[in-house]
Amino acid sequence: MPSAPLLKVLLLLGTAWTYHVTFTPPNIASPSELTTPSGWEGFLCWSIPFLVLSRGIPWIVALGETAVILAQHNSSSPMASRVLKILVHRETSISLTAPFVSGFLIAMSGGLLRCWCYRTLGRFFTFQLSIRRDHRLVTHGPYSFVRHPSYTGGLLCTSGVWICMFSRGSWLRESGVAEYQVVQIVIVLYTAVLSLLYVAVIPRMCAEDVMMRKEFGKVWDDWALRVPYRVLPGIY
Repeated sequence: MPSAPLLKVLLLLGTAWTYHVTFTPPNIASPSELTTPSGWEGFLCWSIPFLVLSRGIPWIVALGETAVILAQHNSSSPMASRVLKILVHRETSISLTAPFVSGFLIAMSGGLLRCWCYRTLGRFFTFQLSIRRDHRLVTHGPYSFVRHPSYTGGLLCTSGVWICMFSRGSWLRESGVAEYQVVQIVIVLYTAVLSLLYVAVIPRMCAEDVMMRKEFGKVWDDWALRVPYRVLPGIY
């Protein structure tokens, strides 16, 4: 079977790291600072532990594919033969493809944007809707382009990681491991919850706008006039 270039190992690990950072809460709000969740916000609060746990999925996939690539490059080794026997169940063409590279670039851009948001908001960035002690409205950095850039980053990152994991030439798609029922169940649940999160982002942004407008009044109104778009400049 042909070997994927070793460069793919670095890109795989970079993709997993990006997803890990994107869904690691930088701060935890105290109960007194939280708003009362309802509707889609309640679902988002419920999903936070899932997002934290889901960080393991890209790592498992990245490490599995890394093991296969390294084994393919050392196929004469007895250890490599055992690895390939366990992780590859059919003739495979794991390779570095254009869709994978595109997914990597999308995921990395989303993760870096998310990190920029963490750095800009500092202790005010929490995964739950909250007004923190001495809270102030941050309007510089990525928040001077759209009002909710962290969601832009999160959506880009999850989309890019999904492309990397399931596109042509990936380990999950080419090796046959996705034919196991338990793997299929995990993939379906993971994709279903992420799809619901995509839908829930819209009401979450609306709720966040209402909360911030109530807290900051005219200051928020002036900012919303200067920055009318929520996630994509000129589009939405």
